[in-house]
Amino acid sequence: MQRPKTSLLPSDNIAHLRWFILSKRLRGKGLGNRLLAKALAHCEIQGFDEIHLCPLKGLVAARVLYERNGFSLVDEYEGDQWGRSVTEQKFVRKS
Repeated sequence: MQRPKTSLLPSDNIAHLRWFILSKRLRGKGLGNRLLAKALAHCEIQGFDEIHLCPLKGLVAARVLYERNGFSLVDEYEGDQWGRSVTEQKFVRKS
């Protein structure tokens, strides 16, 4: 399956969180929770209708964090932008 064609124009009123990553030595300390909470608060203040995240499949701890914060998996697709074929996922949180 090809990567979906999407338009993220300002008129779409959609925030896209990218590169939501902590170094290994910082994981497990609650920093991901705090960082995501700050990002979500900012998106809410800005009045976005939706927030999108597109991580790689298999990041179990990240998926738990996203789902606990109201994100739902809406799509999976094969991508090769990382130099090899990987399964990417699309999570969406609606306001």
